[in-house]
Amino acid sequence: TFTHNGYLFLAFKWGAPLALLFFTALFFYLYYGYKAISRSTQDSFYKELAIASSSMILASFILNLPANQFIMRDSLCFIALSIACISIAEANIYNPLTRTKIA
Repeated sequence: TFTHNGYLFLAFKWGAPLALLFFTALFFYLYYGYKAISRSTQDSFYKELAIASSSMILASFILNLPANQFIMRDSLCFIALSIACISIAEANIYNPLTRTKIA
């Protein structure tokens, strides 16, 4: 069977607890992206990176209502890329000592 709603598909295939854990992790990174966006910083690159990555996760949440995006490889790649970019932006905004300067 195939469900076109991405949320129902994950709950059907993985079970409700694992699907809930997956969505909790996505909301966790969306929250970290929001924290990175709301924090004022002198370097706007990491703020813009957090905005773009959070927008990608929000778009995947909206797109999963009419179509199942979680089984497509490119969608999973975009979600993984946005999680990595949010982690990079959050780490560099909150701990600027980890940033390397290019001479």
